[in-house]
Amino acid sequence: MRVTIVGPAERVPAGIESGGTADIEHIQRVSAEDPPESDFLVTVGESALLSAVTAGVQVPIVPVAVDAGLPTVSLPDLTAAISALVAGESTIETVPTIAVSLGENTYRALMDVMVVTAEPARISEFRTRKVETDVVVDQVRADGIVAAAPAGTPGYGTAAGGPILDPELDGLAVVPVGPFRTERPQWVLAPPIEFEVVRESVPVSLVVDDDPVKRVPAGAPVKLDWGEPVEIAVLEETIPPLANDPEN
Repeated sequence: MRVTIVGPAERVPAGIESGGTADIEHIQRVSAEDPPESDFLVTVGESALLSAVTAGVQVPIVPVAVDAGLPTVSLPDLTAAISALVAGESTIETVPTIAVSLGENTYRALMDVMVVTAEPARISEFRTRKVETDVVVDQVRADGIVAAAPAGTPGYGTAAGGPILDPELDGLAVVPVGPFRTERPQWVLAPPIEFEVVRESVPVSLVVDDDPVKRVPAGAPVKLDWGEPVEIAVLEETIPPLANDPEN
């Protein structure tokens, strides 16, 4: 069995690279052009996890030390978790991703998607629409708007005033960022949905899992739908979603 570990070397416990019955390769980065040939991928930290998802890794992932709404293993339990993987003691769960499209460009998000002004404290106007019913849910002047999957709602979506979603819910938490109005509605919407910049006033960026990927012109819809799910390997050492662990 081959277990690949991705993440900063300083965060991986000493000695874990020499792994008994496991063939363990400690690498620093996942590449979409050269994915790891492994049975399992262990990602240490949020950056490594998101890089793996972006790269389209096709093997089950073990997230480690991730403060998000998905199963994770704490760093002190990493060695035991790898031993459990080798012993065949894992089960597989699936976590949804968000398929994002803007024109001919497509992206994949695990946690959240933002359409936000490229400069701080600059306001634009944003519209949210349900695709299947062609219903405009909201139109607001704001710094931006964020849609978070259940895995991402403990992050920026919550900081913007949105709810933390139960992983069992089939919806996205949609929240305006810095809205220029007194009321602060928030929505839980079933995809597909679209975001649209209503007016060409200031530059607006599409941000996918904290990565600014493209400018969004006015009138160009950003479509969000469910994408290919990610497989997560769950072990006895795994902390379930919505549980807090101070050692992460």
